[in-house]
Amino acid sequence: QNIVPPWKAGTGVLWSDPDIDQETGWIVPVPRGHARGTLKLDGETMEVTGLAYHDHNYGNCAMESVFGGWFWGRLYDPGYTLIYGWVIPRNKDLPIVSPLMLAKGSNIVVSTDNLILTVEEYKLDRKYGFDLPIRLRLSCEGPGVKVDCQLKTERIVEALELPRGKSFYHYYRFLAKYEGFFLVDGVEEKVSGETLHEAMYLD
Repeated sequence: QNIVPPWKAGTGVLWSDPDIDQETGWIVPVPRGHARGTLKLDGETMEVTGLAYHDHNYGNCAMESVFGGWFWGRLYDPGYTLIYGWVIPRNKDLPIVSPLMLAKGSNIVVSTDNLILTVEEYKLDRKYGFDLPIRLRLSCEGPGVKVDCQLKTERIVEALELPRGKSFYHYYRFLAKYEGFFLVDGVEEKVSGETLHEAMYLD
């Protein structure tokens, strides 16, 4: 059940080529929601509740043909919800796709592609050879709104090599501490807490 209404950045399309009628996109039906269900484990049944998130990539072409990977994350602060993406094209002449959503309570106050993401510290994964974004800074400024937030990774939760045809995807999920501030309509509030973020390499 949604707390924040469904969201997409602009039309939702991340890349398109009308000449060949191909596109790929990203939508977020549940930016933040309530989850309720039943978990059965080792013969025991328990009722569970919590927060929920759901997004979906779509399109009629393989994402790895257009993009080399992305950084993505969400912040579930008590008063705010922030979702961001930093999608890196294979063609260096194309811009990075940088959607960001900020909601205060259940109201979306920012929907933009003007995110600036800076990786302030990398760590080499010696097993697969990727430079991992360990410390990130997110910033964005628009009419009546400003975002400045830092994520500092505490540990790598997952590091997966996923078969994809004759090659692989490499996926990482990180647990991080975040702190910073959001300025909305002249009111500045400090935020801090714990969150997940991820890196995907479409090699």
